[in-house]
Amino acid sequence: LEAALDTFEKLADGKNPWWQPSADRSTTLLLLDRSEDPLTPLMHEYTYQAMVYDVLGVRGDRYTYEYQSAAKQSESKVVRLNEADPLWPKLRHQHIADAITNVVDEFNAFMKGNKAASMAKGDGADLKAMAEAIKAMPQFKELLGKYSLHMDLTRKCMSKFEDLKLEAISTEEQDMAMGEDSEGNPIKDLPARLGRVLQRADIQPQDKLRILMTYVITQDGVSEADVTKLARQAGFSEGDESTQGVQNLRY
Repeated sequence: LEAALDTFEKLADGKNPWWQPSADRSTTLLLLDRSEDPLTPLMHEYTYQAMVYDVLGVRGDRYTYEYQSAAKQSESKVVRLNEADPLWPKLRHQHIADAITNVVDEFNAFMKGNKAASMAKGDGADLKAMAEAIKAMPQFKELLGKYSLHMDLTRKCMSKFEDLKLEAISTEEQDMAMGEDSEGNPIKDLPARLGRVLQRADIQPQDKLRILMTYVITQDGVSEADVTKLARQAGFSEGDESTQGVQNLRY
């Protein structure tokens, strides 16, 4: 743990506006068992690494990347998302919106600093132009392949954000976790609000289950009848193991 913290400090020092280490200030590190914080794993997180692991189903550090070869054929390969990738450590803890901007900015900076790359890219700055530039420069294949990978990953994360209706889900998650809405107003008629979300056909069962679990964990005095009603609205039967699992969280 100490070695990991030392590494973090070296990477963050002078580069992260939220992390300003100082010898004049002490820090208290709390190590908690997950049973003390069952809520955090259920919340949708929108930093780059968290989204990749959550919505793209990455396990370990391996990701199967599908791409089009120079011969216009669809191919795939397994890549590793770790410190060996020069972009991953820089991008992984950034909000997905910042990661998208920064990977494009870094790509453009590379292209601008390399005459051959700039000529291959031309004047366009969109993803298609970037992909064409990558194919035109075999001498930069490995590095440019990383840019292509992360442009693909960030694009897929945002597609999942839209497809899974995560904005609507996150609104309910955040309001329940904070006990108030984004304007600081108390949450009213929460079961009715959740019911409308849980009945939506365009929200996946696993996300409905996360909403139900978040509801039980964050709200005091949730009854068995409350859970049964919301679970039914979500499409789970009373005897369903998912419903029973949520019921068990009340104890």
